[in-house]
Amino acid sequence: MLLARRQRALSGPGRDAPAIAAQVAPDNPDLGVMLPASPLHALLMERLRRPLVATSGNLAGEPICIDDAQAIERLGCIADLLLTHDRPIERPLDDAVLRVMRGSPVLLRSGRGYAPLTVTLPSRSGGARRDLLATGGQLKNTIAIGRGNHAVCSQHLGDLESPRSQACFEQAVDDLTRFYQLQPAALLHDAHPGYASTRWAQDSGRARSVPCVAVQHHVAHFFACLAEHAHRGPALGASWDGTGFGDGGVVRGGEIFHWDGRSAVEHVASLRPFPLPGGEQAIREPRRQAAGLLFAMCGEDAFAMAPALWRHFSAAETHTIRRMLLGSINSPLCSSVGRLFDAMAALLDIATHSEFEGDAAMALEFAARESGARWQLPFAIDRAPRQAAAGPARIDWQPAVRAVLQCRARGVAPGDLAAAFHNGLARALRAVTRGFADTPVFLSGGVFQNSYLVDRLHEHFRASDQCLKLHRRIPPNDGGIALGQICYVRALEDGNRVPGNSRTH
Repeated sequence: MLLARRQRALSGPGRDAPAIAAQVAPDNPDLGVMLPASPLHALLMERLRRPLVATSGNLAGEPICIDDAQAIERLGCIADLLLTHDRPIERPLDDAVLRVMRGSPVLLRSGRGYAPLTVTLPSRSGGARRDLLATGGQLKNTIAIGRGNHAVCSQHLGDLESPRSQACFEQAVDDLTRFYQLQPAALLHDAHPGYASTRWAQDSGRARSVPCVAVQHHVAHFFACLAEHAHRGPALGASWDGTGFGDGGVVRGGEIFHWDGRSAVEHVASLRPFPLPGGEQAIREPRRQAAGLLFAMCGEDAFAMAPALWRHFSAAETHTIRRMLLGSINSPLCSSVGRLFDAMAALLDIATHSEFEGDAAMALEFAARESGARWQLPFAIDRAPRQAAAGPARIDWQPAVRAVLQCRARGVAPGDLAAAFHNGLARALRAVTRGFADTPVFLSGGVFQNSYLVDRLHEHFRASDQCLKLHRRIPPNDGGIALGQICYVRALEDGNRVPGNSRTH
């Protein structure tokens, strides 16, 4: 499936775009377009001779159905009719999803026609290498195996939050290891202890007496992009997404790393953290993230500013949020750029609640695209990276938030502010990387599925000596985590640092 602009995808020369029901990709200017992928699809299209609206054969959060009994049991409550077939399906395989960014397709979900995918790793050494099995993350899960200087990446397996999804994950592990006759000498997993993929790796490692290695989420993102480009030598990596387990109890997601090309990853910059009142609940409600942002900026005074935001809370909800933030109750800190997008969408009254992952951030991107304003919101860098012993430099969003509040009071259009936010964030990343001479910059994480942000980044880097590298064949989202885990551990082996059991890197 290829994501295309709604107008271009459905209109032809001299014709207006046909009416599309509002329920099809609501408030989304893009549509996913696919051609028939099987002879049965082709026969149906020949008979109907018009486009069809299609969706996956599964309930939300579950893997797709692959036989008649499954379809009748799980989809009978929502499907009026089922068209069956006498050719059995061996294993579930979703359709791949791609988005055109800067004129080239970028894989967002690996599936039919794209998986399994073999990647040659940027290794410095040859000879025998121990076999590795990487279990990926929790969302958009894929797995990968490492043999010699190659990694093999599985198809998209989905979110591991249901028993059916976890069974699909275990089947994929069995399929891939049996097909390649793999005997893993180490099991790699995310550092988050609550992920189903982490628990499976640790349980399986104990049962098989195989060591487990935890790889930090955003380091894995960085190395997934390095692996795709077969890059050797020093590099910078921006890992921007919604959530990743970090140190010190902070939910990470706005990190910039430097790799020395041999054995050391240095954390050189991070987004200024802010609290998420309600924890997981806040992720589903951008209004809560905006409240945390304001509180981090000005404490209790936050409840007397941005009246447009607080109108979205009842008096009881405001009281609860106040208690949470003042008492640091169920309000974990986050340094996530993905959460910053959500908070900004709420401050601009573009989205206060999310119906699905990335909902608010997508709405902010669409508003920016519609506006196209070229000015920038200000971000501050508290110090030059690597020039202080106090830890990573901080990208401070406070000047941008203050500017938004002032502009909103003057009646500046939300779309113009959304564009200015993207422009300012791109400029901030360029400011952080400027001190690293000609070191190439690799972008990974779900935030970089945003084509408007990527375009702005290319504008800022165009006149510099630094190359900007993005994903193409490997998803920038968590679908690339397993590959990154393999690549990182191989890199440590090349630097004569062999990861030990249950150690986080």
